[in-house]
Amino acid sequence: MHGPRQQSIHSVKSKDGSTVVKDQQGILHRWAEHLGKLINCINPHEPTFLDMLPQFPSIPDLDVIPSLHEVTIAVSRLKNNKASGPDDIPAEVLKNGGHALLHRLHSFITCVWNSRQLPQQ
Repeated sequence: MHGPRQQSIHSVKSKDGSTVVKDQQGILHRWAEHLGKLINCINPHEPTFLDMLPQFPSIPDLDVIPSLHEVTIAVSRLKNNKASGPDDIPAEVLKNGGHALLHRLHSFITCVWNSRQLPQQ
């Protein structure tokens, strides 16, 4: 933890595997080449594959707006002392916010649910 940091560069093999690349620019170029090949590859697929997937019936219970009781249970099950999500609200704030906060949270969830659109940042 203390003192100078050691920087080590791990070598990689060339595309054909015949040589070992040891310089930092060469390693970065090789990784860029490798990841570019993975991301940009064309994946051949069977056009009828989606037709072969089984069709499951819809579950209408999943379309019901969550009740205040369900929101309260979900908030109470949040873990303390964990990293907050993208909203930067720790679980402790939601848990200790009381009944008023749970009502506001439930009304927000209901509003979003009825609009059928997720709010933007």
